[in-house]
Amino acid sequence: MPDIVDMQFWGKAYAWTMKQTRDRSLAEDVASTACIRMVTAQRRAQRGEVVISDWEDYGYRIIRNLVLDHYRSKRRAWLEAWPEVSGDDAGDDLRTLGIAAQLPCQPDPFDEVAERDFWRRLLGRVQFTEEQAEVFQMRFVEQMGFEEIGRRMGKNANSVKSIRNRAVWKLQEAAA
Repeated sequence: MPDIVDMQFWGKAYAWTMKQTRDRSLAEDVASTACIRMVTAQRRAQRGEVVISDWEDYGYRIIRNLVLDHYRSKRRAWLEAWPEVSGDDAGDDLRTLGIAAQLPCQPDPFDEVAERDFWRRLLGRVQFTEEQAEVFQMRFVEQMGFEEIGRRMGKNANSVKSIRNRAVWKLQEAAA
């Protein structure tokens, strides 16, 4: 077991994080936090509370987990920023329908203009009927409920859901 966490470990942690994220501030934070956790683990190992056989592997596991936690928290914040819906409308967006994960490239959720442009280009490749395009726009872009879309189109909510399903299938085909 090493006596102390030295600057060499901090440098490796910083370099690895920079390579993965290209974010200087994040790399500094991760490297510093990893060093603190390594010192804490070393103290616990000296007291006999834990046994760590490979300190380098342990250190890189800490770094990897810190980076993953950072991106998970960013993703969570992005998902929480979407409007809340309830009832029949709950959970009906492209992420929960599994479409976004199938797309060949992903929109940047932190750049609203780039995200709009991404969807405009993708939807240009899909051959929607006029009705499907209208429902898709109101449902996924304007975040309207089925009842409201139905009122605007002169249809009932179940018809709107059916049209939405056909539009989603076409989008899935285009993304495949």
